Amino acid sequence: MASKVISDFSLLQKNRINCAPFKLAKTEDATALAAKKLGFPVVLKIVSPDIPHKTDRGAVLLNLQNEQEVRAGYKKVLQNAKGARIQGVLVQKMAAAGIEVIIGGKRDAQFGQLIMFGMGGIFVEVYKDVSWRVCPIDKSEAARMIREVKGYKVLAGVRGKPINEAALIDVLAKVSQLLIKKNPAELDLNPVIVHKDYCEVVDMRMVK
Repeated sequence: MASKVISDFSLLQKNRINCAPFKLAKTEDATALAAKKLGFPVVLKIVSPDIPHKTDRGAVLLNLQNEQEVRAGYKKVLQNAKGARIQGVLVQKMAAAGIEVIIGGKRDAQFGQLIMFGMGGIFVEVYKDVSWRVCPIDKSEAARMIREVKGYKVLAGVRGKPINEAALIDVLAKVSQLLIKKNPAELDLNPVIVHKDYCEVVDMRMVK
């Protein structure tokens, strides 16, 4: 499982899909060292096959600012995950504030690989504000996917400066190619943080 987490993120990197910098650690000292190398603030996430929803178990800690907080956080996530099979702690550079979106995919018996785009947070949880396409898609189709969701006005800059839509379009097109290439049963990139100049994947799950 631990190696799978690393290989999944590495797969994104190999396909030129930007993700938050990360390191896997298995001890408190290694976790502290990884945080120093990545640069503060960082996020800690338990890696365990028994905890698919890490936030619900308190197995994710955000915005740790220094080594002392990281060491205390390491102990805390281990305690919160007590009873689970723990295979390490993923240390990630804390993503800068931006707009959260989700990108997903699934293998359909009739249509093959499908790709999904949606706004994060309440837009997807309450309003189910998502768009779907059959893969592969090009950048023109990716742009249409983005613009047809109801939350598009947020991306377009109604509440502040607009994001770099071209960067998000590029990520969608690359994920479409990845879905065709790897043909997973499910792919979930959630959240993807969209900034003014770039996008980065913060968490992912792939089921083969």
